[in-house]
Amino acid sequence: MAFLVVRQLTATVQCVLMMTEGLVRMQMVKYATSLSRESIADIECKATKRLEALYPTQKELALAGSPSSHHRPSLSEF
Repeated sequence: MAFLVVRQLTATVQCVLMMTEGLVRMQMVKYATSLSRESIADIECKATKRLEALYPTQKELALAGSPSSHHRPSLSEF
């Protein structure tokens, strides 16, 4: 499992990357944990609203891998 903080300009998203059969290989998790700060990455996922916000002052989103997605929204679109 890898914990990542992804940022675009001033917006940040906390991510958890887990090995998932048929979706995420262990090699990808190991690669993600080897990334240095300020690495550039192209991440494709699906954003959905959380059912219950952990901190009411922050906008909460749940991100799920979406390899077939054609639209890649920027973090600023949320």
